[in-house]
Amino acid sequence: MGFTNTGSTPVTEGTVTLGTHVIDALGNDWATVTATRPLPVPIAPRRTAEQTWTVCVDAWRVLAGMHIETRDITVTNTPYRAPSGAQETARATATGPRP
Repeated sequence: MGFTNTGSTPVTEGTVTLGTHVIDALGNDWATVTATRPLPVPIAPRRTAEQTWTVCVDAWRVLAGMHIETRDITVTNTPYRAPSGAQETARATATGPRP
């Protein structure tokens, strides 16, 4: 997954939350399991950082004929606070394959 800093200052901290769905053979969503991981920082302005995670789901949640899909991705980062009241912020956005 790629994380792009669209701001003008480095991203120095933040998290990504992944929502993995358990889907049955008919396409019904049975459960969502979330996992929160740190962003791959620092991310320089107008640059992209790549990161891959393994998503684990308890075997008892995924019965025969079911599968899992990571559908929800939320990025949270703390805006950079420049000295002397400057208005610069850093923003990270996630990009990657979507189902």
